[in-house]
Amino acid sequence: MSTLDIKKEQARFYIYTLSCIIFSFIYEIFSHGVLSFYMILSFIFPLIGLIDILILKKINIKSHNLFKSSLLTFTLYFILKGILEIYGTTNKLISFYLIFGFSLLIISIYYYLKN
Repeated sequence: MSTLDIKKEQARFYIYTLSCIIFSFIYEIFSHGVLSFYMILSFIFPLIGLIDILILKKINIKSHNLFKSSLLTFTLYFILKGILEIYGTTNKLISFYLIFGFSLLIISIYYYLKN
């Protein structure tokens, strides 16, 4: 991966992190004082992706794409779980996001170690 591609990925993850922070801040302003741990910490996963790009300059494309997909799945899980907590309800189907995220993470680690 060239230096220009890494810079684009860094900028993209900066935008993702800021978007999650702004979204959770605005959503919790209008939640009438109800706070959600999941909504507050939804920015952690794009931040992990940014740290991954900063540390690993040489990236395996297949494992990196799977890793980004797992981070997106975890971010969506945290945002949806936060929305449901603020709303005051639960849903059993949301656990599939967690299962799918962990399976993508395991597959990406496998491809990373394979090369």
